[in-house]
Amino acid sequence: MRPRKEFQRARTAAEKSDRRGAILAAAEALVEETGVEHLSMNVLAARAKVAKGTLYIYFATKEELLLALYVSRLVRWRDLLLAGTKKGMSDAAFCRLFLNIAQSDPLFTDLSSRLSSVIEKNVSIESFSGAKRAMMEVMLPLGGHLEDCLSLKAGEGASVLTGFMALLLGAVQFDSTEIFPAKELPEDVVGIMGAFRCDDVFLRFAPLILQSLR
Repeated sequence: MRPRKEFQRARTAAEKSDRRGAILAAAEALVEETGVEHLSMNVLAARAKVAKGTLYIYFATKEELLLALYVSRLVRWRDLLLAGTKKGMSDAAFCRLFLNIAQSDPLFTDLSSRLSSVIEKNVSIESFSGAKRAMMEVMLPLGGHLEDCLSLKAGEGASVLTGFMALLLGAVQFDSTEIFPAKELPEDVVGIMGAFRCDDVFLRFAPLILQSLR
């Protein structure tokens, strides 16, 4: 039986913030182990060392938890992109950096692909609105930074981010190269699959987005 102190209610604003952060950290670790689709609130409660009812004090649904987790990973993604970009870098270098950062965090890509189709459809208006405002606050510094680094017009940094993310998620969705080993497939099917490799598709079309904005 767990010690009673693990289930004590957070009372101050600082305690509530710490408790929420601890739940998110536990959820992040759990999802990285089991995948988004297998996230269990029962298992999470045990991992976070709180009563299951406590989870619902901070997140009314599993999707609200995933939405908060997405915003958290968005901050990480933003910070990596800020750190990796510099003024005068080539379009090819930026496209490769964007792809590498995305591939370094499969959870962020997975959450992004589920964001509008699943996650946001199962949250309250208040949670939806709050998350959108948080996303805007995260992304605003990045847009201006990219305009400076990539010689883009004012306002086009946001267009780059929107276009690149849409391209990336589409490329990921159509990439089936990991489903079956190539050696087990007919040669013509291997060729068809190769035409939709995520890396190749993204690196081919991403530079065109940059060129169209200049």
